Parts: sequence; structure tokens; C-alpha cells
Amino acid sequence: TKAIASGMFMIMAAIWLLGLSAFDRRTALVGNGIALVFLAITTVLLVADLERPERFLRILTRPQWKSWLTRGAFILIGFSLVCTAWFALELGAQLGWVAEGVAEAARVPLMAIGFPLALLTAIYTAFLFQQCEGRDLWQSRLMPWHMGVQAVMAGGAALLLLQQLTLQLQL
Repeated sequence: TKAIASGMFMIMAAIWLLGLSAFDRRTALVGNGIALVFLAITTVLLVADLERPERFLRILTRPQWKSWLTRGAFILIGFSLVCTAWFALELGAQLGWVAEGVAEAARVPLMAIGFPLALLTAIYTAFLFQQCEGRDLWQSRLMPWHMGVQAVMAGGAALLLLQQLTLQLQL
């Protein structure tokens, strides 16, 4: 779920920041909407996976900055805020609540800030697993690279499915 959310954002941001394709608001809205849904699912799964889920707020109120659990929580929050801001901005412009010039001016900074946050969202688990020292697989120095590639693959697959669905609905 985390890989789909971060991968979709990274691909959309990279394509539009590098000028590989013309910006498409509908794709940005649907892509960010899907990313937000998968971020919400990720959050629910991560909190449920804690031994004592009721202590989740302690991670935020008494952070232990040496812990990748804390760092990951704040990375997810940052990425969620940027993704939500971009989604809200594009939706507001689509509905006429936000001036087009404002949407255009804020779009690039949100993508530029969101891309590294999306990448960190994709790979922070590798550092969390390394900190746990529970399994040999998690100790690989290539694990962050693996997780980054997996996020791009998952996001790309989700975008391809989105494109196919869009094509089917237009016919």
C-alpha cells in the first residue's frame, strides 16, 4: 500500500517536473486521490501492527528521534500533508474555488517537496528493518534501493491500470 502511494506520486511528479508530458489535472486528481487512499490504508495497517496501538500518539508526542519508527511516522505525515495539499489545490482549481494561477504557482513546489518525501516514504522501512536486526534479508545494504524500485513499479502498475480504466470508460 505504501509503495503504491509513494510510487504514484513519484512517477507523476517526475514526469511533470521533467516536462516529459503535459500536465493533466484529471490524472493528478485521481492519482493523488488513489495515493491518499493507500496512505490511509498504510496508516491503519501500521498502527494496527503495533503491539500496543493505543500508544501510537506517544510516537508523536514523545518522539525518540533515533528510532526509525518515529522518523517513519513523521515522514508519512509530511508526505500525507503534501499529497493532500496538492489534491486539494487541484480539486479547488477544478471546482473554481482556487484561481488557476494559484494552482499553477503552487503545483511545482508541491511536487518538488513531495518527491523526496514520497521516496523517503518508500524506503524508510528498510532502515526500520535494519534497526530491528531480526532477519538477514533486512540487513542488505541494497534494501533501500529494492524498496525504491518496488515503489516505482507498484506506482507505475497502478497508473497503467488507471489509464486502462480511463480508456475503457471513454469508449
